[in-house]
Amino acid sequence: MTTSFPYAHSRATIMLNAAIRRHTDQHPGGLRALASALGIKQATVLSHMSNGRMAIPLERAPQLAEMLKMNAVEFTRAVLEQREPMVWALLTHSAEEDLPSEVRRICDAAASAPDLSTERVNFVLEVLRGGKPIPRRVNDHEAALLDLIQRHEPLGMSDAEWEHLMGGIEYLLDS
Repeated sequence: MTTSFPYAHSRATIMLNAAIRRHTDQHPGGLRALASALGIKQATVLSHMSNGRMAIPLERAPQLAEMLKMNAVEFTRAVLEQREPMVWALLTHSAEEDLPSEVRRICDAAASAPDLSTERVNFVLEVLRGGKPIPRRVNDHEAALLDLIQRHEPLGMSDAEWEHLMGGIEYLLDS
């Protein structure tokens, strides 16, 4: 039997539904005003997304998250999981295999931090995964600091090693 609400129980739909309820409780105009602010011509489209009748477009996830005060990274992940479950499974499986548990915990904490922008969270995740940050995102001092941190692998360091690293960071920040 086919359901007319195939996405109703997805994490993305549940997150969107709760965020829309919060938003419409606090802002006048209800769903129509929200749809208009998002550039959606008919409020029923937004309603269908929030009740699971239709999938949430991946390209709309950052805009919806920003407007509705949701964590953009978590919501986008949930939308990806909803739209492309096989891709989601592949990405999460390989990400979990490649990262030490300490790094994985830090990545999860960064991704769910409500005060960090999507750009900052992605930057933190890129650095923790051992990647080189895109040069335009950091100045020379920040790049040197990140290289120092990555070379010393601070996770699992002793207190003395950590103090030494922090002294190097303070020197870089002061220069």
